[in-house]
Amino acid sequence: MTRPHALLSVLLMSSLVVLVTCVEVEEGAEPGDCFDRADNDQDGQFDCDDAGCDAVSPCPGSGYVPGTLEGGVPCDAGDEAFVRRLVPQLWGRHPQSIREVDLLVQVIQQSDRSSLVQAMMNTEEFAVRWLDVVKDMLKVNRVGDRSGIGCTSVDEDVLGDPRAMVGVPELAAFVRDNRPDGPQYGTEWTLNDLILSSLALDDLSPVFRAQLFAQLGSRLINLENPGAEIAWRVSHATIFESSYLNRRMGCLECHNSEFSVTDA
Repeated sequence: MTRPHALLSVLLMSSLVVLVTCVEVEEGAEPGDCFDRADNDQDGQFDCDDAGCDAVSPCPGSGYVPGTLEGGVPCDAGDEAFVRRLVPQLWGRHPQSIREVDLLVQVIQQSDRSSLVQAMMNTEEFAVRWLDVVKDMLKVNRVGDRSGIGCTSVDEDVLGDPRAMVGVPELAAFVRDNRPDGPQYGTEWTLNDLILSSLALDDLSPVFRAQLFAQLGSRLINLENPGAEIAWRVSHATIFESSYLNRRMGCLECHNSEFSVTDA
């Protein structure tokens, strides 16, 4: 190769290198760019905060709607599939027969899915199932010294009719609208009653307010154990952070990113 040809080859190679290294990297150009927590184009913005991700799901500007496929086509398996998933969620069991499924599907066809959900939530079966679900959410002990038998027992010999407040929202509304040191409700009530009333009100905030006092009432004092007070405080804090904050402080010592799926 002559010297001029060699120089020409070097110049061409240099130009290609410059072209390759100057290709602009854009956020959102590659799959996963908009939710990888990385600033791919090095412009100081990343993921949905970068303009390059405005039209990429799941960013707000993409127009993405949960439950749809690409192109906006609804991802819906039909009313029968909806009913088969709804019954375990609301009533805690599988459909008893295909006739029950067909009956519930007919309700949807004559009204809509929202009407069916509301009707199922107004049943005693829903209230009884979710009474246990809410107590599990609150970490209420079922057995043992801390079982809260005076507040959460379903034994009729202990607290009377455990379903007296099914479909009665007035108690929950009273607790929600009044301070703990304010006026008292007209009759005695238990945490079971309040949970059932809150389900009827479709608002669980009264339960979470009252459960704080119920937890304090479950305190056991062992004077022979000097560490009992500390142990009780640790146990109470652990239950609180789990049932009220849905967090574990021990985990947050390391998992301390500022990112939040709720922007909180």
